[in-house]
Amino acid sequence: MPAITEKAVKDRVKAIIGFFQKHQPAIYTFCPMTFGYGASGHPDRIILAGGHFLGVEIKKDANNYHCKPHLKPRPNEVMQARQAAAIRAAGGEWVCIYSGNLDVLVDWLKTRAQVLVWTPAMNETLDKLMVM
Repeated sequence: MPAITEKAVKDRVKAIIGFFQKHQPAIYTFCPMTFGYGASGHPDRIILAGGHFLGVEIKKDANNYHCKPHLKPRPNEVMQARQAAAIRAAGGEWVCIYSGNLDVLVDWLKTRAQVLVWTPAMNETLDKLMVM
């Protein structure tokens, strides 16, 4: 079994969001990239659904400061934590998604994206997308 990479998790997150957008096009999402300009530490993905804001930091696994606060944060994780605090202070939500908790993103989208018709086949597709 090949090792899971952060890019693979990012691709899976993109696929999950795309699945929801197919059934509820009123989901706005983008990946902020500062390229050295502006503040660092922005989430890997921003999602706006049903009037709710979510910043998503994506990691390959749970072995990071965001998931295990007892670990010493790396410099980029310190900046990410600052951005997470700013998002939360402004009334938004922030989450760290990794290969083992994709269900957190799915649950967030299910409760906020307001998909009008939900079928068992949709659950089957999401179940497959949540496993890495």
